[in-house]
Amino acid sequence: MLLTGIGIGKDANLAYRIYSNLADEGSLIALTEVANCYLNEYGVQQNRKIAFELYLKSAEKGLPVAQSMVGWCYIDGIGIPKDAAKGFQWYMKSALAGNIGAIRNVGCCYDIGIGVNKNYQEAFGWFLQAAEKGELTAQNYLGEYYENGYGVNKKQKRALEWYRKAAECNDIYGQYMVGKCFYEGRGANQDILSAIYWLNKSKENGSIDANSMGKIWSTMKYTKADVYSFGIVTNEINNDLNLKINNELRPRIPFYIPKLISREIQMLATHF
Repeated sequence: MLLTGIGIGKDANLAYRIYSNLADEGSLIALTEVANCYLNEYGVQQNRKIAFELYLKSAEKGLPVAQSMVGWCYIDGIGIPKDAAKGFQWYMKSALAGNIGAIRNVGCCYDIGIGVNKNYQEAFGWFLQAAEKGELTAQNYLGEYYENGYGVNKKQKRALEWYRKAAECNDIYGQYMVGKCFYEGRGANQDILSAIYWLNKSKENGSIDANSMGKIWSTMKYTKADVYSFGIVTNEINNDLNLKINNELRPRIPFYIPKLISREIQMLATHF
């Protein structure tokens, strides 16, 4: 709380002192937080070597989150020379202890071949474990695996289902991929309105990729009722917005449209 300022004032120095005292009393969680302080320069001068040593101390006593951090330090060379094999081993220890992030990271190691031979089938199994526990990145990986047939038979419908699980939890990549699937008719019938809905969500949450889908507008052939329905569902029509008219699209769209995907065309309305 003192580091984030949630509920009380933010005070990194005080947080560091409190965590240090609790760590001295034997709290492994506090010891890991002290390591975080050294890593991120919260209330103490940054020292990655000390951060690693404290993570390792906590990890060797069995704290899964610390084990995962040790794995990350070895793989990225944080406070210790890079050693991908050791990094993978620590991720595996943490994963076997039930740490969801580490379960996902083991999948990533198998996916790329970090510290272990690349193995899509193994990666799929680990991603599935993490995804079923609600890990959003793993859910997106499953979407990609089903979409492309990595370690599992291609199933476009299953790919869309996993992308959508992530999307519904406000994951911007999941939202982008759901929109793309609806736009291209992969895993479901082509549905441009649904594509617009999800791509807009992804764009609003910061997705750069969603901006590149401006070409979607060249395919638009809707009734006025379709667009009114879409506007009601998304609740995005705002009469106070500064609407712009795009001459290229005007002949095709004789009605109001909510927010556009295209960066160049922020908003348009055609009105006859």
